[in-house]
Amino acid sequence: IPDGSFIQQLRKRCDETGTLLVFDEIQTGFGRTGQLFAFEHFNVIPDILVLGKSMGGGLPIGAFITDKNTMEVFANHPLGHLTTFGGNAVCVAAALANLRVILDNQLMNNAIQIEKTLQEKLQHASIQSVRVKGAMGAIELKNHQQVVRVIEKCLTKGLIVDWFLFAPHCIRIAPPLIIDSAELHQGIQILLDSLSNE
Repeated sequence: IPDGSFIQQLRKRCDETGTLLVFDEIQTGFGRTGQLFAFEHFNVIPDILVLGKSMGGGLPIGAFITDKNTMEVFANHPLGHLTTFGGNAVCVAAALANLRVILDNQLMNNAIQIEKTLQEKLQHASIQSVRVKGAMGAIELKNHQQVVRVIEKCLTKGLIVDWFLFAPHCIRIAPPLIIDSAELHQGIQILLDSLSNE
């Protein structure tokens, strides 16, 4: 999780050098971190925001957001701005409905509660650290081999977890924003039991 002062200094440096600050919120967007978009935690605004995945509520759609001046640069380039997921009416309607559900049900607040529960309950001697922002987190273990063993045990008990390609010694935690308290506690207990039986 980046330090807020680092992100603010990054914004300042980009302004000083005329560099575009691009935030990829394909995984962190749409309430996942406790704000609608993760950049809102840092009191900065990126020049370009890239969105996808949860944007469509399960359907394929992505977005590239920037100001008019920057977009005109892309529009006048021979290749323009390309996308592998050119939108269609069904996906756009799904994305709008998904956004309404997130906002109307204040699912960002669920993410904040998930974060509090994970920080409070994920206590175990095998855990090196727990890094969590909203409903997105990493549980750092000793090494990748231990992570694989714990994941396999979780799977046999009905809990799906995974590791990060860039941090194979960490278990990835990303429960749905609509998870209820009982389900969350059950998942945490399965994880802790799997660590204890390691």
